[in-house]
Amino acid sequence: MAFHLIRTMADSNSISVSAIIFNNGRLADELKNAGVDVTVFEESRYSFPVLVYKVFRKLRSKKIDLIHSHRQKENILALIVSVLLRNTGLVSTLHGMPENPSTKLTIHSIIRKLNFFLLSRFFSCTVAVSNDIRDILINRGFSKRKIITIHNGIPLPSFDTDSKKDTSRSFTIGTAGRLVPVKDFGLFIDIAFFLRNHQNIHFLLAGDGPLEQDLRCKVSELGLNNFSFSGKIDDMNLFYKQIDIFMNTSIHEGIPMTILEAMSRGIPVIAPCVGGLPEIIENGVDGFLIQKRNLMHYAGKSMLLSNDLAVYQIMAQAAQEKIKKRFSVSIMTQSYIGVYLEISGCSKSIIR
Repeated sequence: MAFHLIRTMADSNSISVSAIIFNNGRLADELKNAGVDVTVFEESRYSFPVLVYKVFRKLRSKKIDLIHSHRQKENILALIVSVLLRNTGLVSTLHGMPENPSTKLTIHSIIRKLNFFLLSRFFSCTVAVSNDIRDILINRGFSKRKIITIHNGIPLPSFDTDSKKDTSRSFTIGTAGRLVPVKDFGLFIDIAFFLRNHQNIHFLLAGDGPLEQDLRCKVSELGLNNFSFSGKIDDMNLFYKQIDIFMNTSIHEGIPMTILEAMSRGIPVIAPCVGGLPEIIENGVDGFLIQKRNLMHYAGKSMLLSNDLAVYQIMAQAAQEKIKKRFSVSIMTQSYIGVYLEISGCSKSIIR
């Protein structure tokens, strides 16, 4: 999301954009290749106070009107630098709520609470990627005036997409993401086990993470021949070309890019009715929402789409149209630019 937003804003005549990144990796390389002004400070090399000093020195040399930060550490750093720069405008985007927050007093819980406190008291605006997250923040004491919802957006595919894949191969249900507890890929495996006797249906899981070995062991113990792991995928286009349905089994979600990307390619989505997902999917029109993450309902909708080509094609086309009209990167970018200009009094220099 950050790459698409920064690149699109850099192409805009409305504002000038610079990016400061704390890891010299793929995001930094892609932004540099896109012609964006990028500065990298490797956080592994510097203490937090030194990072603050380096960012302050960098921004002091620029006429910055506003700082947009992401994540807890960056929010705290941005606030300190803003004060040193004599109260530059501050915006932060909240992409999701903490996963399984502990009630115990730990360093992580203290930082999390401090982050919410600083966002609510000192930031000009907090952007929630879904109305669900916005409502949670309001319930936590955030002012309605300082929160806005801007849905994630994606570049629309520049190639033609078929509303139905190659029928000469098996019908493939895919999912992708970090292999962590909140994604509950164990449920995805359970659905594959339930449909194991339907030989034309195959399941594909893309991604890596701390639960990878546990998930592989579960598939092996269940003896599933209809299930494959692809590991981490750098080119998601290749993944989407292999699947006919995208399935999400998460316990909670904001506005996941994978669902937007799948729908933009005419791939129907089956997902739980949680978090921000009902803001993307209209149940029965451009995808299916599963109440209470019910395994039987997941399986039933999978069978419906695999057996009824007419229903599949209608839903695939509706999904593509939804993304074009409501979740394009241009719509997202214009919304952010509007926020920036309002906060900074129509000035034109933004640092992210």
